[in-house]
Amino acid sequence: MPTNGSLIEINELAEIVDRLPHTIRGWEREGVLPKDLLPVRGPRNRRQWTAEQAKGILEWMRESRRFPGSGLTGYDPTPEEIEERIHRMRAARQEKAVA
Repeated sequence: MPTNGSLIEINELAEIVDRLPHTIRGWEREGVLPKDLLPVRGPRNRRQWTAEQAKGILEWMRESRRFPGSGLTGYDPTPEEIEERIHRMRAARQEKAVA
């Protein structure tokens, strides 16, 4: 889980795993995501995941060959690397909103 207690929403998870939010929703709807990788529902019923779950989804994608090509082969981020990526994405969004 991220050290600051924040959770990852679907758009951030989609960027981390390099898939569209629609694809992630489909995996949940179709029941193919392992139970321990299913999101919790936050405010306004939004899907939310921990950094550990995001890493688990990347592992599950590799194991189940759920990505095209081999672009993510060997990519094995630590929870800290995932948290740093989330932090950078949020900072970039804030900069865009201010500009």
